Amino acid sequence: MKKIFTLSAAIVAASVTAPVKALELDSIIVSAQNTINRYAYSGELLETVEIPAITSGATARDIIAISETKIAVFNGVFTPTLSVFDGSVWQNAEYEGWSIANNISFGGIAATEDYIFVGDMSTGSGGAAQGIVRFTADLAAAERFLPAYEFIDLTIGEDGLLYGLTNTYGDLLIIDPEDMSVVSSLDLGHTSGSRAVVADADGNIYMAAWNGVISKFNSTGQLLEAVDTGSALGDLDIQQGKLLASSVYDSTALLYSTEFDFITSFTAPGRYPFATFSYQEALAEPVPVVTASVNINSDWGSGYCANLVLTNTSAEPQTWSVELEVDGDISNLWGGSWSQTGNTLSVTGLSWNATLQPGQSNTSVGFCASR
Repeated sequence: MKKIFTLSAAIVAASVTAPVKALELDSIIVSAQNTINRYAYSGELLETVEIPAITSGATARDIIAISETKIAVFNGVFTPTLSVFDGSVWQNAEYEGWSIANNISFGGIAATEDYIFVGDMSTGSGGAAQGIVRFTADLAAAERFLPAYEFIDLTIGEDGLLYGLTNTYGDLLIIDPEDMSVVSSLDLGHTSGSRAVVADADGNIYMAAWNGVISKFNSTGQLLEAVDTGSALGDLDIQQGKLLASSVYDSTALLYSTEFDFITSFTAPGRYPFATFSYQEALAEPVPVVTASVNINSDWGSGYCANLVLTNTSAEPQTWSVELEVDGDISNLWGGSWSQTGNTLSVTGLSWNATLQPGQSNTSVGFCASR
């Protein structure tokens, strides 16, 4: 049966050091010592907002930017509150039996357009229930899902799926955030205290561990590469598949590229911080500047031969490389280097035809295929 959450008696006005504007795209948001702190990538502090204290006195945990002005905070431990700041006031929501263990790096939160998700663990003092508590974005209702599991961290991957880390041994559930069904599960292996996960648009997974290592896995859980930051990590976030923000228990925030190039670090205002990036809309699919279409010139039913029509639609010369869907299995291709996976054909130009001038079309690439 669906349970309705309780709204805190008071909506607490925020104490803000500067007027809150739309969050800048290139900034990192850190929660530490019951404050929200927004930093430029250089480490310059841009603004600070106080997080409302809860009755238990526990400090706030993870944080997520869910719109250009709205931030949600996992606020507390044994009787936590979901605290949501809309740029001017706070709203606080609770849920019966929701709790986490008092570990300085636990307390995961994630969000989609419609929902806010928080991790739930089995604890004493009325917190025996566990799973994921999902609040509606307007804080009108909430419901617990997957009660067979505890969750120490949650994230919405850039692929749109919900990722839930169920322990410090790298056990991960991948979940449909709409119907809350488990899509798959992975054992990423014990990495001396896995603490946080994120995922890019291709389903590649990055995991931060207490031993200081950030590891990259493919969507099937195969380890691809790793970097040792030399610091005990408690949180991790990703931005547009390009940047990683991680937090260190000693009050440091780290910025890396997803290729594991170190960019910078800076000091947060207190120990045990959690970090996220400012809100960004998903990037639109890029419009190709070189288009490719298939022109069939011979067809005998069980097979055919065709030319590719390649056109440079831009105002600059382009060195082309294209992907397109084709019918059947390619048996021969001329005028380019090629590979085929399923129905997807990838072709790159040769030295003599690789460059297309502005507005130029080229039909020098041809192929034959069987159906």
